[in-house]
Amino acid sequence: MRRPSPALLLLAALGCGSSSASPPASEGVPGPDGVPAVTPPAVTAPVAAAPSRPAGPADDACSNAALELPAGTVIATVDGEPIRAEALGAESREAEREALHTYCREVHRIRQITTRNAIDDHLLARAARKDGIDVDQLVRKHLDANVQRPDASEVDAYYAANKTEQAPPLELVRGQVEEAMVKERSQAAYDGLLADLHKAAKVESKLPDIRPPAYDLAPPDHAATFGPADAKVQIVEFSDFECPYCSRAATTVAAVKQRFGDQVQFSYRHFPLSFHPAARPAAELSQCALEQGKFWEVHDEIFEHQSELSAESLRGMAQNAGLDMSKLDECLASGRARQQVDQDLAKGQEVGVRGTPSFYIDGRPYDGDLGPDALGAAIQDALGAS
Repeated sequence: MRRPSPALLLLAALGCGSSSASPPASEGVPGPDGVPAVTPPAVTAPVAAAPSRPAGPADDACSNAALELPAGTVIATVDGEPIRAEALGAESREAEREALHTYCREVHRIRQITTRNAIDDHLLARAARKDGIDVDQLVRKHLDANVQRPDASEVDAYYAANKTEQAPPLELVRGQVEEAMVKERSQAAYDGLLADLHKAAKVESKLPDIRPPAYDLAPPDHAATFGPADAKVQIVEFSDFECPYCSRAATTVAAVKQRFGDQVQFSYRHFPLSFHPAARPAAELSQCALEQGKFWEVHDEIFEHQSELSAESLRGMAQNAGLDMSKLDECLASGRARQQVDQDLAKGQEVGVRGTPSFYIDGRPYDGDLGPDALGAAIQDALGAS
């Protein structure tokens, strides 16, 4: 789910009846120009691809661990009669395997975040020593030079772009909105400072990659894609046309396409959830649209009108996308699209998809924020590692 901006959080809170917003614990004392000093925040780095490196003992301890009970192991007795490991069944073994993989991925993610924080702290301390000041003074100096308070017209525009239906009138919250904008600009300036320090230094991660092996997610012939097959980074999304978070993720996908172009190949795979009755019909229709070279047009139509999904509205969307309706009907009646959606579902279950949208970068689950900035950062890291 995309993380809302500070202004959205503020306006939503006020719209629920709160009279004021409490400042975050990391907020600092205002600087001489009224710009709040920002205590360096904890950087939540996205899960990124790590450079290939030979597996060592640390790797084997996690991703290659074998915890499966040997056949014949007695796990219980009833009046002296043994119950053996085989009684646990294949589903239990699969659940154990996925739990171990989840553990390995989470340990890797935590190590990446804390390593990135340690690198940031080191770079800031080194830069501060060079200037003969401490880190807080270094950050304050950078923010004072790079953060301007917004004028009235900027506040007006920001409020208009971020307000919700529950938001109070601007004049009641103008001060809070202005402070939210200052904090956003301060965060951007702080991130820019760190980015400059990283560019000026040779930073190499030496973390062992303890994640499980990547899944084989090469796109099948029936998958809708953009980008070349030999792109440096492969991105796969398992999605549901009736899922509201998937609709928001579609905006992120469009941003990825615009930003990275031929550097990535993106594949769209279907994972219609059982409690979304219109998801499967929409998925099958989109596969028939793919046969006519119109998948992305239908994809955009469906997500744009997601709240109106029905059998009748789907046909209207197909017509709006320029599909040949007789060919569409033949495709749907043939069962080809149904089989293709079934194949996507099976692959999703095989690689551990539990909800939508689920993204994979080079065959590994992406567990970070689904906004374009966070996903873009993870893709950029993967490009650097490829």
